Amino acid sequence: MIIHFANKALENMYCTWYATGYSNEIVKWFIKKIAILKNAKDERDIRAFT
Repeated sequence: MIIHFANKALENMYCTWYATGYSNEIVKWFIKKIAILKNAKDERDIRAFT
C-alpha cells in the first residue's frame, strides 16, 4: 500500500527513526504500525491487526 503522511513531522519520524519530543518506544511502535500498512496487500490484511 502507498502511505501518505498527514504532515512532515510524521514522515520524518518514519524516514529517520527519530522524533524530537517522543520516546524511543513511541517511535518504534510507530515504525511497526507503518510497516504493517506498507506490507498489507489489501484492507483484509490491515483488519487482521485491529
